[in-house]
Amino acid sequence: MDNNKYKISNIKYKICGIHQRWMVSLFFIFYILYFIFFITGCAPAQKKSCQPILNAIEGQQTLSDYYANVTPFRANGVCSINLVSENGKRLKQSFPIRMWYLSSDKFCMFGDVIFNPQAICFAVSDGVYWIYAKPINLYISGVIDYSSSNYNNVFANPGLLVDFVRPLSADSFGGEVAFSNNILTSAKDERTKKIYIDKCERVVRKIEYFNCDLLNKNSKCRNKKAVVIINAEKYEKLKDGQFSLPHKLKYEYYDQKNGKSRMEIKLDSVKLWQPEEQQIKALFTPPMENEFKKESK
Repeated sequence: MDNNKYKISNIKYKICGIHQRWMVSLFFIFYILYFIFFITGCAPAQKKSCQPILNAIEGQQTLSDYYANVTPFRANGVCSINLVSENGKRLKQSFPIRMWYLSSDKFCMFGDVIFNPQAICFAVSDGVYWIYAKPINLYISGVIDYSSSNYNNVFANPGLLVDFVRPLSADSFGGEVAFSNNILTSAKDERTKKIYIDKCERVVRKIEYFNCDLLNKNSKCRNKKAVVIINAEKYEKLKDGQFSLPHKLKYEYYDQKNGKSRMEIKLDSVKLWQPEEQQIKALFTPPMENEFKKESK
């Protein structure tokens, strides 16, 4: 009987010994794996260190350097509009778009609505702009006037659509300039433009427009709320290109009478474009107003 107890105890000892050895082995393996993961990137990521933008001159140069690298491109995507018309009616519409860009002063965008690939158009060419929407018989054209009160209206001035690639010197905001916390502020003639620059990527992330001179202490500003806000998101570098473009653009326009209107553009295909003379002529020849009305009846 005692002999059997001895055998049982011996078996338990062996089992416990094996169990202990397994525990030590597992702990050792876990320690090695933890060490490998730690040195290969599972450790807490360190914050990226970026060289700061020091002053307004460097901020303006950052915009100019970015613009200098942008070359002609074409893009496809989707546009969503949620706007309030002058008579107070709200319009919501989403439609496919195609865009051709030569420069910040020459580009166009067409919207495909009701099986018509050119039912809606926003275009700018050498200081002239035109907007039309065939389904509602709308046609607007004119000269881009930086001193006009309508300049800060993305739905009346399509030039703002690509303002994120426009150097500050290219518009009328050539007055007083200030820079603080990566925000370049320029004000003139009771209007202010605030450009938010990403100091790491060196691109524009946001632009705000005010009908008020925020840099002038003597300015009689009653409403310091931005009338237009542009957000540029999801920058991606073009294949074979030396620049990146935002693939998501959000526009907000605030009208004291009719409230807030919004537009969002999502680009899902952006490619470099080598324009031909016939293409440029076809894309950037504005329709005559009387022809447009006849066509849209």
